[in-house]
Amino acid sequence: MGRKNRQKIRFLKPFCYYCDREFDDEFVLHQHQKARHFSCHTCHKKFSTAASMATHVLQVHKEQVLKVPNAKTGRDAIELDIFGMEGVPPQLVEQRAMSMAHKKQKIEDIEVPEQAAGPQSIFTSWPLPVFSTSFDTTQLVYSDDCISVEEKRACLPKYRYDQETILKTVNQLDNEIQSRINSLLTS
Repeated sequence: MGRKNRQKIRFLKPFCYYCDREFDDEFVLHQHQKARHFSCHTCHKKFSTAASMATHVLQVHKEQVLKVPNAKTGRDAIELDIFGMEGVPPQLVEQRAMSMAHKKQKIEDIEVPEQAAGPQSIFTSWPLPVFSTSFDTTQLVYSDDCISVEEKRACLPKYRYDQETILKTVNQLDNEIQSRINSLLTS
């Protein structure tokens, strides 16, 4: 005899309060929060909570952090003391559990239709392309969430590689050195 299928108790996966991302393990959630939401924007030091990051930025860099970075609107309050799943408002956890149960119920309600005994469609060829005069109006939107702080700074005009300004600066320095050498030779 085989084992009986026991109904598995499925707990809610840990999720990030600030960006609603789900994780398999709470340790990975802690790493995510430290890297994305609780790191200093100036010195890139990582902290355990948003409040500790805010006090660091205030004391060390003399700046005031008003909201948690990379957080959804409405969930960017620094006043909440959240570390992993600890401190997450219980209403939000209940709401998420209810939505997960609702999704599971929807999946169970969907019935797969049985195939008819008639002939199945056979692939003959690819459909012919449709030619039209209208152009595709699709716009690509790139979010800068995947770009690191260093990459953002490299895009600033201050750090861009500009051949003309570099040549101008080199020529100016070369002229100054040449004038100093000439003044030393004449004296």
